[in-house]
Amino acid sequence: MRRTILGNKKGMFFSIMVFALIVLVLFNYKITYRTNILEEGKSDYGRIDSINKFIEDITKDFNRALYIAGYRAILGVNEYITREGNFVNNTAFTTAIINGTINSETINITAKDHLNDWRTAIYVLSDDFRIKSNITFLEIKEYQTDPWNIIFEATAHFEVYDELNTSIFKFNYTAVASIGILEFEDPTYNIFTNGTFIGTIKKSDYELSQLVNGTNYTRLLNAIDNVEYFSDNESPSYLNRIFGNMSANENGILSFVNIDEFDSKFVYNRSCSDHIYWTNSQPSFEVVDVTDMLSWFRLDNNNIIKLGLTKK
Repeated sequence: MRRTILGNKKGMFFSIMVFALIVLVLFNYKITYRTNILEEGKSDYGRIDSINKFIEDITKDFNRALYIAGYRAILGVNEYITREGNFVNNTAFTTAIINGTINSETINITAKDHLNDWRTAIYVLSDDFRIKSNITFLEIKEYQTDPWNIIFEATAHFEVYDELNTSIFKFNYTAVASIGILEFEDPTYNIFTNGTFIGTIKKSDYELSQLVNGTNYTRLLNAIDNVEYFSDNESPSYLNRIFGNMSANENGILSFVNIDEFDSKFVYNRSCSDHIYWTNSQPSFEVVDVTDMLSWFRLDNNNIIKLGLTKK
């Protein structure tokens, strides 16, 4: 329950931040274009110059709008997974970012500030300043180039022209937004414990190879107790976790399952490397010599070697 309350507070803070940002952006447009369009617009040069400035600012704002919509989409996808008890496919991000729906359902956090909302605001704004615009969203992509960030790309076709139709600009533009995954939920814990454990991404201050120093296991014990995450190319990436794909990925992240947190029906005799524990892929594993307090802690041989542990 505590994690849920924290998540709600986080969502509320984000909504306030988004509202302030939108007000600031629209205020900036009002100040900039009221003078440019109504005064400079008296000449052909003035109209073209004003349209150029309008295009420059809306393409910059497209990147900001994508960040907001992408952030909400991640929250919304996790909310949907929690509610439905199923993973999603990559179309979930496309629809959440463009129109605020996931599998044709509206999710609270994605119901506003999606790209269709942004496009409507641009249409109203451009009409106010005697500019006409038409925006068509062509493609949404999501991918990772490192373990700790999701990158969204949104490509749109723009048509911008003055009300006299004397100057028209047509072009494609791709907005890019990089969003960190820290503090977002890890849906694998949610799904595989039937919603009884909601874990969030917390990055360890250490690499796997730094967790054990001789017989000093303090860092490892803290990582297990706090369910901290490590970059690990033998584990699934955050995006793949959302899609239910637990295979190895070059941008993978790994946590160690803390059995003490679970109901007995979710306690298995497996390696505590999370992607192995949840999928029962059954590589060789051993009880490792950490401390008698963690007599249940088991690891697969690959991670025993990475951590420099010994088998009991």
